[in-house]
Amino acid sequence: MNTWLDRSGFAHRSNGKTRITHVSLTGGKYTIPESARASFHTTLASFIAKGQAPALAEMIPEGEFRLYADIDGINSVDTDLMLKVAISAQTAIAETWACEPEDVIVATKPDGSPGMHLHIPNIVTTAAHARLFAEALAQKLNTEECHVDTGVYSNGLRMPGCTKRDKSPGYVPVATVTSDGEFMQHCPPTTVADWCLIIQHLSLHKEPDQQRTPTIHQGTSCELEAMPPHLTHVAVEPCIVTRVIQCMQDRDIREAAFSFVGKDETGSTIIIGLKTKRCLNLKPPRKFHSKNNVYLVVTPYEVYQKCHCKNGETHDRVSGPCNTFRSKSMPIPADLAEHMFPNFRSNMLCSRHTVDLRRLTSFLRNIQ
Repeated sequence: MNTWLDRSGFAHRSNGKTRITHVSLTGGKYTIPESARASFHTTLASFIAKGQAPALAEMIPEGEFRLYADIDGINSVDTDLMLKVAISAQTAIAETWACEPEDVIVATKPDGSPGMHLHIPNIVTTAAHARLFAEALAQKLNTEECHVDTGVYSNGLRMPGCTKRDKSPGYVPVATVTSDGEFMQHCPPTTVADWCLIIQHLSLHKEPDQQRTPTIHQGTSCELEAMPPHLTHVAVEPCIVTRVIQCMQDRDIREAAFSFVGKDETGSTIIIGLKTKRCLNLKPPRKFHSKNNVYLVVTPYEVYQKCHCKNGETHDRVSGPCNTFRSKSMPIPADLAEHMFPNFRSNMLCSRHTVDLRRLTSFLRNIQ
């Protein structure tokens, strides 16, 4: 398959004008234009039908794409569990978008190994909104064994029927749960026509005439979607804010989108509202609040997570009620501090030892 892609002129050229659409897990990056997608799907289907499935992944399209989910560690042969997962996905869709439930296609691996892919091709969305959906789904499914992977909205997904690098089996659609809750099992695909239809239908790339699913529920991502009145908006490049968020160690928080960036009266503290309910004060297997989002507190030296939950609950908490909890502090690089606190940092940098001492103090505070 890689040879066919190379000979067809689809090898990616790093000229800054084209985007990588597909990646071979055994090596190779490709750009397949929309005009050639149908012939590519037919060729891929023929390789899979002949038992020569390649290790290909489809990169997440720029802008909008068809909704999907990747669930790691889940039992993939229990049909009752498939139905439960699909209905949970439909509920998460209803919680995220102001729309009716949609058909959910469940794909598993023929050898029965753990893992499940969900495809909802009638929902067209963006990476930020897909993460909101995944967070809502994670609240319903996540356990110590099962995890809804939000990292796939930064990279992409292995294509139907395609193997991994170690030749382990690819995902095959085995059932559809309709919008009215009916469970329909599929016969295993065998012909090129079968696989061609599957690949076209489950491609992440939307059809040219497919419109984005428009309305997001206002209360979905946070009771505090708007910036609190005691904060003043801070004009910071989104990429800088994202890098600050990625200073945190927890994967769900690192991958969260943000809703606002505001500073307090002193200007020495910045609050980043996160579009996730992942709270580091919740003991496993529970990781997400049902209602309240969390936020990050940023100073010129550190960043840590706090929570909007004010119910005083201490059961299943790491360290007391959430309204008094603050997570382990993580240092932020000096260049990010310069962007977030340009005036404050310029005054402090005249005393390098003071800066170093405060960083050391922040580090020592986390050693229990």
